[in-house]
Amino acid sequence: MNYDFFSRPNGRDHSPLLQIPSAFRHPADSRYGIKHVLIGQPIAIDHTIYRLKRLGYADAHDWAPPLPIGEPLLITPAPGDAISVLTRYLRIE
Repeated sequence: MNYDFFSRPNGRDHSPLLQIPSAFRHPADSRYGIKHVLIGQPIAIDHTIYRLKRLGYADAHDWAPPLPIGEPLLITPAPGDAISVLTRYLRIE
């Protein structure tokens, strides 16, 4: 499945540039998809990705490369989706 994350739907100039589609769930698959979104300074994102790798939670190569956020961000949930946000403050030396 190929997504075009940078297109503007219907050619509207006021629409967000970056769009994150909802996770696809195949009916035969009993697993639930979950998206982790890291928003912050690039050094904090890299630190968090490698920390999750050391914990054995997610391989660093499984993450999409960090993208600069220069325009509004639109996250479109699937019906029944919910959102939870955790803010952490990191001291990186």
